[in-house]
Amino acid sequence: MRHASIVLFVLSLLAAAACGPETRSEACMGADCDTGTCKPGQKRDCYGGLEDTVGVGPCVGGEQTCLESGLWGNCAGQVIPVAEACGDGIDNNCNGAQDENEDRDGDGFNTCAGDCCDSTECGSPGLVNPGAFDSPGNNVDDDCDGLVDNSAALCDQGLASNSTNAGDFAKAIDICQTATVSDKKWGVLSASLTLPDGTGTPEPVAHSIRNRFGSKTMPRGGVSMALLSTGHAAGKGDQNPAYADFVSYSGSKSSAFPADWVMANGGNLPNAPGCADPNGTTGNDPVMLTLEVRVPTNAHSFSLKSNFYSAEFPEFTCSAYNDFFVVLLDSAYSGNPMN
Repeated sequence: MRHASIVLFVLSLLAAAACGPETRSEACMGADCDTGTCKPGQKRDCYGGLEDTVGVGPCVGGEQTCLESGLWGNCAGQVIPVAEACGDGIDNNCNGAQDENEDRDGDGFNTCAGDCCDSTECGSPGLVNPGAFDSPGNNVDDDCDGLVDNSAALCDQGLASNSTNAGDFAKAIDICQTATVSDKKWGVLSASLTLPDGTGTPEPVAHSIRNRFGSKTMPRGGVSMALLSTGHAAGKGDQNPAYADFVSYSGSKSSAFPADWVMANGGNLPNAPGCADPNGTTGNDPVMLTLEVRVPTNAHSFSLKSNFYSAEFPEFTCSAYNDFFVVLLDSAYSGNPMN
């Protein structure tokens, strides 16, 4: 008989927000920028774009009128910078150039390649481009898809508990968007469920998508979470796959450990301090989820939330037999500091 372990996890991307120009109804110019009440019928100049774009290209200021409610109304007649429409002969973003195909903000996206904020169109041009995550609530079209604050909705509803589609497991840990090698969007490029050496297929019972584990452990985001197990990825009462006592499970799959993980640990597997090195060079009943993800250009970090449960015979504690949950990050990022 073999002991077993279960891992439950979710992943979240943490992105920086891009501040846009002042576009609220109380936007104004100069020192007259109070946001309190006003006298009905009173008028004042206003402009919702960056101040140094007024009078450049088609950009002009407008006029606000105080409403009967005593609050300032919309800025009527203003024209503010918008994304450059290449080929129309107009300086749409009011930066002093017409139809320029440039990357002034240095984010890797040119104006004619879909960068809707390359210089003057928003407050933080370097954070806005087709490869960005649309941060909710900042009133900016961060990903230049023509819609403001339309970050992806929940995508983990209706997933089959016994799914063998690795892409479903990406959704279960809240990575909703997919991408291709040829486009520049952020998202999952590829996903696979294999043994830890990157080959073969794990036992069908070794992975599942659940809306809970037991009665207390719930998803941290959305309605689903991913389970990976060296036994049955199920709690009592679960089906597809069904629950089985950990101590009674004996699978048939084995695999070499991930080579890069072994190399990173000097050729040996780590164990708790003072405990024997794990035996052998293969793992029993293993499963590995691999996701290749293009990161949003405005993301600074990501977090992985997981629970690791192990059913262990007391006599094997601090022995050469051990359960492992391993997270490995391979990154194409070459900046400083390194990942």
